Amino acid sequence: MTCCSHFQASWDGDSPFLENIVLGYYDSPTSGIVRCNACGRDYKYDLLAWDSTQDSRLFALSQLPSGSFDKLEKLLTIAGPPRYPDWVVLRSEALDEQWQQIDRALAEITQKTTKVEYLVIGTMPTGVIRVRRVDDAIEQEIMQRALPVDQIGNIDEWYKYFNP
Repeated sequence: MTCCSHFQASWDGDSPFLENIVLGYYDSPTSGIVRCNACGRDYKYDLLAWDSTQDSRLFALSQLPSGSFDKLEKLLTIAGPPRYPDWVVLRSEALDEQWQQIDRALAEITQKTTKVEYLVIGTMPTGVIRVRRVDDAIEQEIMQRALPVDQIGNIDEWYKYFNP
C-alpha cells in the first residue's frame, strides 16, 4: 500500500489518498482535505494551476494536525453521509447556521496547516499522481502565484520543478 511517507524529493505513482473531502469544485476538485490511507496523515490541498483542458491539475499540499479529517467529516455529515473516494460536499441554505459553524471550524483547522510541503500533479489528489517536495524556490513561486480559482495559472509553467 502506498503511503505519503514514501514521498521523497520527487515521486510518481498511485495516490495514497483514498478519502477526499472536496470543499471546492470547478469541473473537478479545486480544494479539500485528504487522508493518507496507509498512515492516516491529513492534508489540505488547493489548486494552483491546470492545463488548457483543465484535466491535469497542480495542487499545493499542506499537512494538517492529526484528527483534522475526522473532525471535519463529523461536522459535514449535516450535508449527508460521506461518499468516498471523492465526497463533494454541497451546501444547503436551509442549514445556514450549521454552515457558519462548519466554516469557523474549517478556518480553525486550516489555520493550523504547516507550510506547503508538496506539489501534486494529477486529475485530482486521488488516482495516479506526480509529487515534488517544496523547497524555498518553489515556496516563493507559490506565494507569488496564489490566485483565486477564476484566475488559475497554466500548469506548463510548473513542469520545470518536475523535470529537472
